[in-house]
Amino acid sequence: MKARVRFFVFLGAMSLAAASAAAQITITAADVGGQLAVGHSITNQADTLTKSLDIGSPGASSWDFSALLSHGATTLKSVAVGTSPYASQFPGATHAMQTSIKYEGIDATGYIYLTLGTNLVNPGTMGGPPPIPGFTVELKIVNSPPDVTYALPSTYNTTWTSAYSETQTILFNGNPSGTPTVTTHDDSYIVDAYGPMKIPGGATHDVLRIRKKGISSKGAAVSYIFLAKNGASVQVTAADTSLPNSGTIAVSAVSWTGPVNVAVGDEQEIPTQFRLDQNYPNPFNPTTVVSAELPVASDMSIVVYDMLGREVARLADGRFEAGRHSFTFDGAGLASGIYWYRLTAGNFTSTRTMVLVR
Repeated sequence: MKARVRFFVFLGAMSLAAASAAAQITITAADVGGQLAVGHSITNQADTLTKSLDIGSPGASSWDFSALLSHGATTLKSVAVGTSPYASQFPGATHAMQTSIKYEGIDATGYIYLTLGTNLVNPGTMGGPPPIPGFTVELKIVNSPPDVTYALPSTYNTTWTSAYSETQTILFNGNPSGTPTVTTHDDSYIVDAYGPMKIPGGATHDVLRIRKKGISSKGAAVSYIFLAKNGASVQVTAADTSLPNSGTIAVSAVSWTGPVNVAVGDEQEIPTQFRLDQNYPNPFNPTTVVSAELPVASDMSIVVYDMLGREVARLADGRFEAGRHSFTFDGAGLASGIYWYRLTAGNFTSTRTMVLVR
């Protein structure tokens, strides 16, 4: 049931080009916050037949993974943390991903909890099969401290580490059963390559290649994660930890995802009132996402001001259809401090503050 979430948002694709023309990208907390919006989902495809892959080389590179296959899929959907059944077990979590799983051969539902701030971290996972009268069984996984899934922002040459203990506990009727299983981890990551990646279906996305060296009390592993801003990804585990970090290598596990999906129902849902959301993340450095909801088509402006009332950015200014609209505010070049932003739509106005921290 344990799963890692590899998600990032912002549409951007280019045709597969020579490595020398590869574009560097930066994945920010604002990208992640947008992708993990409630209702968004991503489907992870497992390829159990591919046994070797060309992983490219460090620096500017390119990859063609269009021949990967699917031998099983798992869909994860972002849900409101407050509506998930185990939110109280993971205080501070900002996002929850719901997924259908198999536990001891029985259909079950699991929730992966995430906290998005300076980094994206995973405090744990919990779930189980549907309860029967008077009887529940659940698996609880707690990472202490939370596993640093990604350092943010991430770009070429970004490095980070994640040292934590993973405790798995079986709960019967809410009470621990047996001795918990504890696995220690000491993982290191480096973003060592960038460039265009082609995935099954023919679409091409700019990605970062992250090389992970995982050391745990169960053994060691080397894996490569190819990440696009829009959620498309390929994850590869090397068959041998001593393999080179370039060229064609033997692999023991391969999985891939397409871009994040927005549910049709979410796209068609019309808000019932005007609303200006708190920016996310907040505090931020240097980018954040501001979202607003319109119950009817309206002229809308969203303007950011400094504490002296001077306009520093205009995120929206024009006619917008009814629905939810999100805008990225880039505070690069601005001083740390408190800023405020105002939504004006028809006769409705709303103002909130945001904090830029360097």
